[in-house]
Amino acid sequence: MQYLFQGWNTRGNGKYKDLILDTGSEEIGHVEMIATMIAQLLDDAPVDPQENAFESDPAIAAVMGGMDLQHAIVTGLGPTAKDSNGVPCNGSYITASENLLADFHSNINAESQGHLQMAEHLSIKMSQKCWEKNLF
Repeated sequence: MQYLFQGWNTRGNGKYKDLILDTGSEEIGHVEMIATMIAQLLDDAPVDPQENAFESDPAIAAVMGGMDLQHAIVTGLGPTAKDSNGVPCNGSYITASENLLADFHSNINAESQGHLQMAEHLSIKMSQKCWEKNLF
């Protein structure tokens, strides 16, 4: 979203506007791939294991019994722009200042944070596996 708003806000040289809008379109493509993947995983999902779990475990029955009917009615159980807690997406995280240099710095910072968090996650996972195999 940030790239798209920055592109829409860009005045002047068209090549920079095109660059930012192309990047934003690519990022939206990533969201589309994830939404499609989740939809395909849910297609033809077997109901029997769910029913067996529902009958055998009261905790699972409670979770499965708490279906969000509004989600089913409003979206047809499709993806929504909400976080894992159901809080709707908002624009408070978007930086689009019309200052290309400041916006590029903001983008570099955001991308770097994502890469850093992924590297940290992978490092922790690798350390745990090495620890389990007594490699330390």
